Amino acid sequence: MAKNIEEIKDILGMFKVMTALGISCEGLQTVDQMKTQVRAQLNQSVENPCWTVGQVRTLQMECI
Repeated sequence: MAKNIEEIKDILGMFKVMTALGISCEGLQTVDQMKTQVRAQLNQSVENPCWTVGQVRTLQMECI
């Protein structure tokens, strides 16, 4: 079962998501800041993605 970003409640979980997607978490201190950063990067990435389907799929498998 894949997790929605909103279902992730801990920093380690968000760190794994950000690492898998190649999104920097530098300077972020809370889960909410991390979620905001991921949302912003994914919205910007629609035209020029820096992540692959394989990375997201791997992340989904690790979260199970």
